[in-house]
Amino acid sequence: MVRAERAYVTHAIALPKKQIQDAMLVSDLHKSYFKLIGPSCHAVRGIDFSIKKGECFGLLGVNGAGKSTTFKMLTGDEVPTRGTVHSNGHFLKAFNDEVMT
Repeated sequence: MVRAERAYVTHAIALPKKQIQDAMLVSDLHKSYFKLIGPSCHAVRGIDFSIKKGECFGLLGVNGAGKSTTFKMLTGDEVPTRGTVHSNGHFLKAFNDEVMT
């Protein structure tokens, strides 16, 4: 199931923007927090998912799994370290008010 979703997202996100039917596509999303001393902290490691128009979704996981960080990246409160997000007909590389409305 996870492999099938990753394959679907990889294929769908490569389509021209006008052909993407999903409300949101998230591909290979990562968030790392770097420290001056010691190893960096990987909050989110390569998640992929799609959300169809009209769907309601949520994230489940244990404490520290990266749920809040993922939502912060999707809303523009945090900048992803790596990955692609397509939402509302736009690729969210630089988050701005136009995209978020």
